[in-house]
Amino acid sequence: MQEFAPCSGVRCNMAPRRKQNRALAQRDRPATGDSGRRPHTAPKRAVRQGFTWRSVAWICGGLAALIAAAALVVTSATNHQISPLPIPSVDSSALVRGQPAPDFTATTCAGHQITLSGLKGHPVLLNFFASWCTQCAYELPFMDQSYQRHKADGFVIVGVNSLETGDGVAFYHQFGLTFPAVYDPGNPGRIALAYNVTSSLPVSVFLDKTGRVDLIQLGALTPDLLEREIQKLS
Repeated sequence: MQEFAPCSGVRCNMAPRRKQNRALAQRDRPATGDSGRRPHTAPKRAVRQGFTWRSVAWICGGLAALIAAAALVVTSATNHQISPLPIPSVDSSALVRGQPAPDFTATTCAGHQITLSGLKGHPVLLNFFASWCTQCAYELPFMDQSYQRHKADGFVIVGVNSLETGDGVAFYHQFGLTFPAVYDPGNPGRIALAYNVTSSLPVSVFLDKTGRVDLIQLGALTPDLLEREIQKLS
């Protein structure tokens, strides 16, 4: 049996060190699966942060600005005084056919004052209308056409916007009317009450040249009726 001499020197010491280094390398190497890929690790979920003090400060600042704007609007509306519609002055006489019509003074849509008794010497048609009245919308255009044809002969139409629940001025201008119309605020207004116009429209009252009541027409006019009355009163 052959005997080997024991190792000596550097070569004998390197063999154990190589084995030790290989073992350490295998221990430190990450484990792999069958496919050779690294094991799947679940992604970290983002942590939702709550409101910060800066966010709260921005929200409070926005609310304060909205409250200040609303207060400014309310203050402006309170300080702005809306001029009330002028109230007509009306005579206390009753409406009777053949008798002088109740006199009144009122303001027109153009801002001028008109007095009924100042129209004596002219045949006059008083026409009560409102924006909600469909029959008024029917008769007003041909009434204005008749006014244009006969105003040179002294014929006068005075519209009375009464029992109004909307915008009577816009309704008047909608048809491009040229005859004057006066405000009669109220439901009924003073003029309407004096002429017994308390619920239904339209109502037309024809006055002769002396200011006496010739005809009271309840409901819509017709072009023929209007022309007959103009011819009779002229």
